[in-house]
Amino acid sequence: MKHKLVVRLPEKLETKLEILSRKLRCTKNYILQKALESFINEYNDYKIALKRLHDKNDKILSSNDFRKIL
Repeated sequence: MKHKLVVRLPEKLETKLEILSRKLRCTKNYILQKALESFINEYNDYKIALKRLHDKNDKILSSNDFRKIL
């Protein structure tokens, strides 16, 4: 189910979005949806990486050890 969301953008950003939309020949909605999906995925990956960084029990491999595994 799709939901409607109203977004307010600074004029410069909206202009850049409009230009990109024309270049890509797709809707501004499509671009914003893909950008938001990408941001959420990247943020989730960041949170996982940060959690692992602070996990004292998580084994850290050297580049040499990693190459041996491959």
